[in-house]
Amino acid sequence: MADKQGRSPSATEVELIDVRLAFPSLHAPKAAVDGGKELYRAVFLIDPETDRGDENYRKVKKAMTAAAKETFGDRWKDVLQDLPKGRKAVMKGESHKSAETGEIWDGFEGMIAVSANAGDQPLLIDRKKRVIPQDKIRRTLYGGCRVCGIVRFYCTKGRDKGGPGLFATIEGVRFFGDDDAFGRGGISASAFSDLEDDDVDDDDMDDEDDAPRSRRRRSRDEDDEDEPPARSRRRSRDEDDEDEPP
Repeated sequence: MADKQGRSPSATEVELIDVRLAFPSLHAPKAAVDGGKELYRAVFLIDPETDRGDENYRKVKKAMTAAAKETFGDRWKDVLQDLPKGRKAVMKGESHKSAETGEIWDGFEGMIAVSANAGDQPLLIDRKKRVIPQDKIRRTLYGGCRVCGIVRFYCTKGRDKGGPGLFATIEGVRFFGDDDAFGRGGISASAFSDLEDDDVDDDDMDDEDDAPRSRRRRSRDEDDEDEPPARSRRRSRDEDDEDEPP
């Protein structure tokens, strides 16, 4: 059935409903490695233990199968089973680990991870299907929020394409709802070294002129009045992990 624009969805295309967004680079293209091709990127996390997640995963497997059959014919099943990690868009969340610590990425455990990219910026809309302004994308589509995503699977073969592979293109992302932002844990005061003036009395600090401190607080609030702190925290995961793409 065609959509309102007269476009007929392909058998290799799927709409993921209410999934979590991870490592989004949707406001600007980004290279996966130094010197690599810059693309718009995102990972969609499906929880297969929920009814909706199970339905999403079944749709993904159906679309993957259609793409593989188009490219590999009767050999599609064997080819998919033999694909290495870097050549397969759909993997268990436990396969995604930090290169530095070996730990599973935050929010990935128990999930099915669908990694996708696009050469051109995909359609990005809010829950009411309004296009998200360019300067609001990072605050709206942050790592950890819930989204609906339309992705299209395709397969490659041949040496000029890097060999067999299953990949996914981002066609569009729609904000679905807020959730806990992905990010690293904070630090405590004990993480700082002791200073030579640690014998300063707390009373001395309390007696300091409060006016400059108040002015600083007001200045911070005025500067950030159009950028809620909560959304800033949601962006922290993406900013911290920019060098560790999916």
